[in-house]
Amino acid sequence: MKINHKYVLATLGLGLGLLTGCTWDKVEPDVCFESEVLPIFVTYCSTPGCHNSIDREEDYDLTSYAGIMQGVTPKHVSSSEVVTAMNGFGEDHMPPNNYPQPSDGQIATIKAWVKSGAENTTNCSTVSCDTSAVVSFSVDIQPIMDNYCVGCHSGGNASAGVDVSTYAALKPHAESGRLQGAMLGDPQYATMPPSGNLLPTCYVDKINKWVAAGAPNN
Repeated sequence: MKINHKYVLATLGLGLGLLTGCTWDKVEPDVCFESEVLPIFVTYCSTPGCHNSIDREEDYDLTSYAGIMQGVTPKHVSSSEVVTAMNGFGEDHMPPNNYPQPSDGQIATIKAWVKSGAENTTNCSTVSCDTSAVVSFSVDIQPIMDNYCVGCHSGGNASAGVDVSTYAALKPHAESGRLQGAMLGDPQYATMPPSGNLLPTCYVDKINKWVAAGAPNN
């Protein structure tokens, strides 16, 4: 029997294409726990009375790697309670429906981290710490607020009545010194984030430079 080599090669190519196209065969992108995953849990899950290290009512402390891992099964999203709770409904949904919610992109980041093995990766931030350039509210400051603060401090239910979700809401706290004091752990103010884990020095330096420039809406 004469073998049609073109047919065989085409068939092999199709088979390889199907295999590489399977979602379970794709390699997940690298996700940094310290700079990408932990801030999501801190801002959306560690509000007073929830999953923090101070006054939590539940089992998990979601402000540390060890605490988060109590609800994570590495490489298995469907078996990881901290992830399935974000996709739950009714009373099983976390954060509760009347609280700010992580975005679809943030949940996808957590899922990618779990799929890749849920490692405690640190010192892997890609954020530039160069403070020699002009610090921008939209590029530098707002992302810090979104990642670390708005889970507690946004909207009508903002903790302690402090809303930092918009420029107009944040500026008075910057001008009064409350923002910098909270970020630096000044005893005059409640330390933020409430977990007690202060922001990276890089971020604090950017906030200080932005405030010193007059806290512009740039």
